[in-house]
Amino acid sequence: MAGRERPRREVRKVLFVDISGTVTDRTNAAGRKVDPEAIRLLAEYAKARGVHRVFFITALPAKTLLRGNENVLPFLRQNGIDGISEIWCENGAYKLEGGRPVMSPEANAFLKERKSIAGVLDAELSRRQKKAENASGSAGYLVQLRYDLTANAPNRRKYGRLAGALNKTLEMAGLDARVRAHTSYTGVFVRPTAIDKGRRAFQLRWGLQEGRARPPRITGKAFGDARSDRTMAGGNIKFVKVDGTEHFKRLLAGWMPKTRPARG
Repeated sequence: MAGRERPRREVRKVLFVDISGTVTDRTNAAGRKVDPEAIRLLAEYAKARGVHRVFFITALPAKTLLRGNENVLPFLRQNGIDGISEIWCENGAYKLEGGRPVMSPEANAFLKERKSIAGVLDAELSRRQKKAENASGSAGYLVQLRYDLTANAPNRRKYGRLAGALNKTLEMAGLDARVRAHTSYTGVFVRPTAIDKGRRAFQLRWGLQEGRARPPRITGKAFGDARSDRTMAGGNIKFVKVDGTEHFKRLLAGWMPKTRPARG
């Protein structure tokens, strides 16, 4: 009918948040520690701005995330945003539900060949006498393989060379199309190409629209301090680089809705 106004498209606001360097401080010499004020401000911001979902996507394994000073779950409950929050570990390989890991299809597929891939890489490192070791088990990784330089390595910062050696081995074994090695702050990680923060963020956005006759418009922000965190942005999700918990708190405080003083 002419002149009939078309209904407005629903808008859903979401936040994607890396954990290290935003709500936990990666610079603490005693280990990462949750900043309660950062989570309080995040919760206040989410409520004030009508955020529909808060997705935490971290490279950390569940074992690390749930222990002592790094456990964000009690603070999410305390601030009333646990119901709208999801936590994805190991770059989106699995989600925490009730403190337990629930594997994604991509993670389950990789787990079927994880042991054999680790065997190929370990044997090649040993053959080439590389000063590196498979630290996956001791670090608590359930899906990703973690390789670290040993204590007597000449330079612990040169993870790039180690990643190059691992990727060359994967290529020779015909696995490079499905599995790649990546450098990080703490070591080299081997994971399937189907698992990374960007892909998980895209799938989570798509999940909010899938099956809807008129899909909602997804908007929001992605927070992080690493290059891989930028991949969480896309579409109407804007990336915001964070330089530690104090910077994160200042950003959130500055974005709070301004309240007008009451008239006398």
